[in-house]
Amino acid sequence: MKLIQVQSVKDRNQSWIIFGILSAVLLVAFFWQPSDNGIILCYFRGLTGLPCPGCGLTRSLCAIAKGELLQSFQYHIFGPLVFLIAVGFWVRAIAELIYHKTVILVLSEKTKRRMIPALIIFLCLFWSFRIGYALTHQTPDTKSDHSFVYYLFTHHS
Repeated sequence: MKLIQVQSVKDRNQSWIIFGILSAVLLVAFFWQPSDNGIILCYFRGLTGLPCPGCGLTRSLCAIAKGELLQSFQYHIFGPLVFLIAVGFWVRAIAELIYHKTVILVLSEKTKRRMIPALIIFLCLFWSFRIGYALTHQTPDTKSDHSFVYYLFTHHS
């Protein structure tokens, strides 16, 4: 069984959409300088003061887009992988637009059944470690007074 298949692309609209969206994402990641003390977009972190599984991913993508690999891993362990996947899909979209062909990764059902649970387990372990670290080391997230939970427990009526 082949791991990679090449197929013809008849409708290139999807390729244009993927190319456009990923071009915008990669450009923003390269030029944007997110702050560690900026606006909190995560509802979970805003409510609890603790990081969610995706917290730090934006900062990680911005760091790797600038070539700061170590910093990217420090923000989020999956950041470099997500960046590589995004670049891969971006290159694939360009190839589809130029050559009218696409490359498809073919995985067996057995491999697919093992990959998804393994990724979920790894993400849960990573998240557990982050929460444990945040609680024991008083990171800026856990001691911030902007969290709703912090407000409830510190401002009694």
